[in-house]
Amino acid sequence: MPIYQTTYRFADFQGVNRKDEAFASSLQRLRTLSKEFDRFVQTEAAKESGEIIERAEEVIGKKQYKLEMIANDLEDTCRKMQHRYAGLVNSIEKQDITIYYQQNELSL
Repeated sequence: MPIYQTTYRFADFQGVNRKDEAFASSLQRLRTLSKEFDRFVQTEAAKESGEIIERAEEVIGKKQYKLEMIANDLEDTCRKMQHRYAGLVNSIEKQDITIYYQQNELSL
C-alpha cells in the first residue's frame, strides 16, 4: 500500500504572544511608583521623630517588601505562561500528515 507523507503548516496564528508586554510595563511602573513613594516617606519621616513615625516607617517598609515579592512572582508567572503558550501554539501550528491510499488500475 503506497504511503504519502507531508507536513502541513497552518496560517500563522496571532494569539496572545507578546500581549503580556503591556502588563509587564504596568508592573514596572507600579514598582517605580512604589519606590518613589517609599523614598518620599523616608525623606519626610527623617525630618521628624517619634514612636508613631517609626511605626509608620516599619509598616510602609513591610508593605514595600511584600509588593516587591508579589511583583517578582507576577513577572515569573508571566514568563512561564508565555513560554507554555508559545510551545502550545508552535505544536499545533504545524501538523505531520500521513495518507495511506490504494491505487486502482483503470481499465479502458
